[in-house]
Amino acid sequence: MTTHSVTGVVVSAEQRKRARGVGIAYLVLAGICLAVFTRRAGDAGFKIGETSQFTLPAQGFGWALGIVLVAIAAAQLLRGFGKLSNVVLALATAAFFMSFLSWAAAGDSFSFVGMLQDTVSRSVPITLGAIGGILSERSGVINISIEGMLLAAACTSAIAGSLTNLWLGTLVGVITGVALALVLAVLSIRYKVDQVIVGFAINFFALGITSFISFRVLVPNRDTMNNLLPVTPINLPLLSDIPFFGQIFFQQTIFVYFSFFAVALATW
Repeated sequence: MTTHSVTGVVVSAEQRKRARGVGIAYLVLAGICLAVFTRRAGDAGFKIGETSQFTLPAQGFGWALGIVLVAIAAAQLLRGFGKLSNVVLALATAAFFMSFLSWAAAGDSFSFVGMLQDTVSRSVPITLGAIGGILSERSGVINISIEGMLLAAACTSAIAGSLTNLWLGTLVGVITGVALALVLAVLSIRYKVDQVIVGFAINFFALGITSFISFRVLVPNRDTMNNLLPVTPINLPLLSDIPFFGQIFFQQTIFVYFSFFAVALATW
């Protein structure tokens, strides 16, 4: 492995390649800011409470961020940020996200806290799917059929929940995911079938069968099928009263809290 010394720090060729890629990514984000996010005038209002909000000038913020990202890209390509690389990347990503929201909501306002709360809630399937993929790879199996497992589980749980209740429907969804995981395990481990091919097969099977069931069963009977009441959020004592963060993280459903626990357990 070749190394190169920049400002006294020895870096590998792989690290230099990654640094160049990040620098180019900064330039792409800067181009989007300057070419797109500067095209709408007006202020965007971000409500963070019932009576409080802050505003950002969409056009001005787009210009400012674009120029800053160009400077960051130049610094990244010339010498990098060393141990601060991840911090700079996180801050730049957050600023780009805010610029996008300012551009989208220029001349209007929306609940910033409500959007973040909904984002956390909707991230649960992605979070649990990612954890499942990590555990599969740790066991030596590449599981690319996670999407199909989630899709099939959602379909069977919707049907079972409509016929019985929400929690039994959830259990049926879990059993469906486990059954498809068993198919993947048996074919790829016992019969040595290519793991990627099995994964694609499960995805296509789930996509086809759930589309058929949705068209033939759920849509014609929408008054009685797939018409469940949503899970009621649970406010955690004390934690839900924390300003700003309390509503985002601690006024959620049991599934969100389970995903928090799953992330912590999997990390440990």
